[in-house]
Amino acid sequence: MHVEEALAKLHEAASLAAARGSLLFHLDLATEMARVAYAARGMIPSGLATLVDELGYRVFAFDVPPSSRLLGEARFDTHGNVVILPATQSAPPDALRLAEARETIAAIRFGDGLTHTPLVIPSTDPTRPLEGYALAVGEDAEMMLLAGHWHVMLDHTGRRVTDRKALPASTGPAARDIRGLHGTLLIDPGAVPNAIHTYLSMKHGVPLGLETQASGLHWHVDGERTKITPRPA
Repeated sequence: MHVEEALAKLHEAASLAAARGSLLFHLDLATEMARVAYAARGMIPSGLATLVDELGYRVFAFDVPPSSRLLGEARFDTHGNVVILPATQSAPPDALRLAEARETIAAIRFGDGLTHTPLVIPSTDPTRPLEGYALAVGEDAEMMLLAGHWHVMLDHTGRRVTDRKALPASTGPAARDIRGLHGTLLIDPGAVPNAIHTYLSMKHGVPLGLETQASGLHWHVDGERTKITPRPA
């Protein structure tokens, strides 16, 4: 394989990973903003489902099973503010199974002593398995965890885990504190930066410099932008 072709494949893989990381960030942000807005109204739903469609991000809140009654729908206006709509109509068919999948992931005990945020990739095909993540959360806003993140596969109902896999962890001298990440080179076992790097860069608002061991390349991840950079002298 020619060098140009190999680099093109790496760029494509990095772009796909960045797109997935961006989706994870926006799913996480929309869900958390909706949760806070529901709580401000005295609503503590047992299940949340975040969908993306022509209306943008929509977060549906459900009551406790077995009734799984729809409590409301959160949308976002043009300024990014949360608007809570009353449950005047039924939720989309996929919303309930996405909420159940989120609760299934939240109930997993990974044995690492960390707190995890459950996220489910939106799906509109009721026959296909669901895909989700359990993303490790630091003790405070200044802590960035580059390890402890999991990829989870579920059956089409969202009630049963079919597979779970710990995502490869990057390492670095300041990998847990965003205040010390500027100018720090992280070491990752993969060939390209993965979705978690984009997610963390967007969440914490810091660029990440990485050396990917499988390809021997150096990368710069700044939010949704990922590019190869010259090797440090």
